[in-house]
Amino acid sequence: MRKWHRWLTVVALLPVGLMVVTGILLMTRGFNTWVQPESQKITESRLDIRFDHLLESLQSHPELGVKSWADVSQIDVRPSSGLFRVRFKKHQLEAQVHPATGEILQVEPRRMGLLVSLHEGAFFGPWVRYGLFLPGAVALLVLYLSGLYLFFQFIQRKYFK
Repeated sequence: MRKWHRWLTVVALLPVGLMVVTGILLMTRGFNTWVQPESQKITESRLDIRFDHLLESLQSHPELGVKSWADVSQIDVRPSSGLFRVRFKKHQLEAQVHPATGEILQVEPRRMGLLVSLHEGAFFGPWVRYGLFLPGAVALLVLYLSGLYLFFQFIQRKYFK
């Protein structure tokens, strides 16, 4: 069992290592601005902007590369903080937009989508995701269970002869 346990560890090392590192980074997203940009603070939180005006604001910033709504993947509306967070299909940028004036307050990289994709193995394609990462996760579960078995076996031999 020990030899089998060791070899399974070697097989699971690469995908599980990447899952652990990206998992740690994802857990810190609330205070780690490298992963997710910090939200801008707005005093007034009126949601008066029309969507056509929002699109014009996004189009006025060439670095965003917005030609139409087809370039926008998601708009996150936060009424309590008075902020629109706009994400795009072609790049990892996030634009924070004032909900009353349409002014673009901040454009920063948002790496959370990339980290989730790496964490799941989807970044490398379906074959790697299901052929390496899924077996790696199953191997980690088996390692956990076999490690518990070996530990209790050791305890039983040492203390309950």
